[in-house]
Amino acid sequence: MSKPFELAWNQADNRLEFSMHGKWTAADLALWVSTYTAAIRQGRPGWTLLGDMSDYPPQADDISAGHEKMMALTMAQGASRVALVVPKAVLAMQMKRLQSNAGVNMKNVGSRDEAIAYLNAA
Repeated sequence: MSKPFELAWNQADNRLEFSMHGKWTAADLALWVSTYTAAIRQGRPGWTLLGDMSDYPPQADDISAGHEKMMALTMAQGASRVALVVPKAVLAMQMKRLQSNAGVNMKNVGSRDEAIAYLNAA
């Protein structure tokens, strides 16, 4: 079975990029938390984050709570800008709620092009 996410540094742009897929289990979340936590520690000052959630449906409350914690950790680790591609209205509403709960400022956009434009405008 393939991983429920891809995650890689774009070193040239000092940008961490990820995509997420499908309904997650607790095991998927645990794998994400460990992989993501290690990855964000590699950011240089001013790093940005681009997340593509185009193929990621709204998640159960326990999974969402894990994402909320990672959002707060992202900002605590010094991300200068964050853009999430969330073209589906229901997921966009869930992400906005999690961002509000975590007290973070992230931009939700409808496409990868919009996300890159936002991140490059810094």
